[in-house]
Amino acid sequence: MTRAGTALALLPALLATAVPAAAQAELEEVVTLRFEGNEVFPDRVLSASIMTRSTECRGWLLKFFCWSGRSFAINEHFLNPREFERDVVRLQLFYYRRGYREALIGPTLDRTGEGVRITFRIDEGRPVLIDSLAFNGLDRPGDLDLLDDLPVRAGETLDQMALGAARDSLTIRLRNAGYAHAEVLLDILIPAARPYRARVNFDVLKGTPARFGPISIDGNERVDRRVIMGMIPFREGSPYDAELVFEARRNLYGMEVFSNVAVTEELDSRPDGVIPVSVSVVEGDIHRYRAGGGWSTADCVNTEASWTSRNFSGGGRRLQVLGRLSNILNSPLNSTLCRDAGTGPYGRSNWSLSAQFSQPRLFSLRTSFAANVFWERQSLPDLFVRQSLGVDLSVTRGGAPGRSQTIFLQPTAGKLDAVDIFFCSSFLLCDLEGIEVLQRSNWLSPVGIRLAHAGVGQGFGPALGYSLGAEAEHASRLTGSDFAYNLVVGEASGFREFREGWVVAGRLRGGWLGAGGFGALGPEVGSEIAHPQKRFYAGGATSVRGFAHNQLGPRVLFVDVETLLDPGDGGPAPCTPDQIIDFTCDPRTLDDDRFTSNPTGGSRLLEGNVEVRFPLGSADWQGTLFLDFGQVWSDDGSRERARLEWAPGMGVRYFTAIGPLRLDLAYRLGGGEEQRVLTSGIRPHHPAVDHDEARLAAAPDFVRSGRLEILPHPVLYGESADWSLSRLQLHLSLGQVF
Repeated sequence: MTRAGTALALLPALLATAVPAAAQAELEEVVTLRFEGNEVFPDRVLSASIMTRSTECRGWLLKFFCWSGRSFAINEHFLNPREFERDVVRLQLFYYRRGYREALIGPTLDRTGEGVRITFRIDEGRPVLIDSLAFNGLDRPGDLDLLDDLPVRAGETLDQMALGAARDSLTIRLRNAGYAHAEVLLDILIPAARPYRARVNFDVLKGTPARFGPISIDGNERVDRRVIMGMIPFREGSPYDAELVFEARRNLYGMEVFSNVAVTEELDSRPDGVIPVSVSVVEGDIHRYRAGGGWSTADCVNTEASWTSRNFSGGGRRLQVLGRLSNILNSPLNSTLCRDAGTGPYGRSNWSLSAQFSQPRLFSLRTSFAANVFWERQSLPDLFVRQSLGVDLSVTRGGAPGRSQTIFLQPTAGKLDAVDIFFCSSFLLCDLEGIEVLQRSNWLSPVGIRLAHAGVGQGFGPALGYSLGAEAEHASRLTGSDFAYNLVVGEASGFREFREGWVVAGRLRGGWLGAGGFGALGPEVGSEIAHPQKRFYAGGATSVRGFAHNQLGPRVLFVDVETLLDPGDGGPAPCTPDQIIDFTCDPRTLDDDRFTSNPTGGSRLLEGNVEVRFPLGSADWQGTLFLDFGQVWSDDGSRERARLEWAPGMGVRYFTAIGPLRLDLAYRLGGGEEQRVLTSGIRPHHPAVDHDEARLAAAPDFVRSGRLEILPHPVLYGESADWSLSRLQLHLSLGQVF
């Protein structure tokens, strides 16, 4: 008798020895579950193949409560003698199917006062290897491409799971190549004289090349038959391809008009070379109304409502009218629940109204057209406020699943507000008359291309996925834009599950902006002015989480000139009027709370995130540990050597019907930074020109000059101690970071 036969014959005796009192055991808690002797397969893989589990803590964040014995934190498991007996067989079969046909499983139970300790002692034995591998029935060399990347190789272990996967993959590839009735038979021969060497043969029966037959459609009432046919990527008489049948089902579901779609091939029809196809659909609601609201630290209380027609004017066209209102209740909640939503002009209510139209089939099935007309008021706190009216036109060409190319044109007429500090600090345009030109209604009209590629793999190992994206924009007088620039942005992200429920994920994003200027100011003044909306900013709930929204990167401090001239508690004022006029004023004696910090954005960006996501007791909860990094560099070289900022942290996600509700707490490692200081320029009061009410309260002989001035002494702003609670940042938002 072989070792494998001996192992199977000994199973009843082993079980009788291991579970002598199984019938009389009532509830015995499994306190430990161990595997010994396993070298090829790790504990977590073997544990997933059996039913018996040991008592464990419900989650990493509940460890303290588990140590203290709190029952709500502990997931208790008890011994089931019958399942334990079956688990020994399951492990034996697990090894047998993966080529280890002589593996021996020795189960032991150790009963203590705390419960039962289970150990599976494993002797894996010598594996059976694939000595030869043959594919019979394929034509050479044309069919050899069908064998690429199959999960079997000569010399590898005789893994029946991998062999089955290879057989299924080859069958699918043949059917995608036009052989609708293809079958692949698997034959394994292990000679008695060589029990550790196996001959594996795949017998391929291709059958007759097939073509699609008649296509029948039923169930449609409001959607025209021609619309449905337009979403089917094959016609009667075209070569058969099983992948096209799946694509037809996906296209019809993607219209969001049908609640159910069935695309059925009649493989048993005669003759064999003609495959009729029947399409059955169930129409859902053509019109949809939605309304909702939420809250976040960046948008405060917000609400939106939409109306959607999913078969607008027939043809499967889609029209959606969407309205959104944010920064509601920001004024009373700004210091507590809405601290990132802005103050003053930035903290007022933002709104948007848009009409989005899409044509799913433009000239071909893979090409679609979309148009979005919008009217909005949007603010970026401490940066700018913009009211704009525009349209976004795009044509998208889809290729393989997950891949797309989009060409777009976005002409927008917009008016900027609250940008005095921005233009003075970023482009040294400090004359308020020049800034007023920029604040008038101007055109921003870029044309560009967007590329996207995403993929998700589900093999026998861990789940993995990735996405790649790149975008390039150009704006100039040729595109009808008052602002000229070139912009390139790229992003890559991915995830991998390294154990059940545990995922490591990462993202890297970078960008470059080349400013071409603003023509209305002339070539000398406006040669390097980029629109504030197109500059790069970082920090926030979906960026580097150790910083508030847009607060990572180049910034400038603003201090009111009255603060510089005010003696305060009776002592000397920080500066005299003459020092402000001749640029010798030193503001470094002021405390941080006397300044406002304003981000200016930059022309180069690099940011990234690394996360480990893990379960927290149930499918609705997830925890995460993360490390974010990034920096934005300005185009004037002042931060050429600016270091990358790092921010570790942790968070919790609760999965709702509309996405994960996310709470993150991050700590930025970097301390204070030296920043430039901006203030209002002054000049002597002229009675013949200036009104008396224009006099400065702290210096009545002077008035504001109508310019902003950059003071010569930068200020160390922010806490620079080794550790400070002020560098903690809390974010509450909806959706994953990436």
